Amino acid sequence: MPELTRDQLRKGALGALAVVFLSVAAVNTWRALHRSPVDAELDARVDYICTVCGRSWSTTMRATLHNPDLLGKCPDCNALTATRALSCPNCGKIIPRLGHGTYPPSCLHCGERFYEPEECGMDVASILQLQADAEALVRPADASSEKKGS
Repeated sequence: MPELTRDQLRKGALGALAVVFLSVAAVNTWRALHRSPVDAELDARVDYICTVCGRSWSTTMRATLHNPDLLGKCPDCNALTATRALSCPNCGKIIPRLGHGTYPPSCLHCGERFYEPEECGMDVASILQLQADAEALVRPADASSEKKGS
C-alpha cells in the first residue's frame, strides 16, 4: 500500500473536520426545529426592577430555576424586593409593573403608547396614579446611571 503524502493527510483531516462541523450544525438545526414550547418559555427573557434602588436587569426562567436564590433578589443592593418588569419595544428600557400585573399605558422613558388607559378596565385617575408611582420607582435608576456617566 502506498504511503500517503503530506498533502493527502491534510486534505483528509480537513474533510474529517468538515464532516464534524456539518454534523454539529445538523444536530443544532434539528434541535432548534424540534424544540418544545416549554424550552422556549424557559429561555424567554424576563425583566426585573428593584423597588429599593431602581436597578433593572434581565434573566431567563431557566437561570432562575437553576439558582432559586436569585428570584426577586437585586444584584446591586441584595434586597428581596424585585418585581417583574417590561422592556419597552421602542427604546428597550425597563418599565416596572404596576399593581395587579398591569403596565403603564406608555413608556416612562420615551413616551411610546402601549394602550389606552380605559382598555385595562381601570379608571384613568388610578392608572395615572400608578404611572406616577412607577415613574418615581424608575427615577433612582436614571439618577444613578447619570452619575456613572459623569
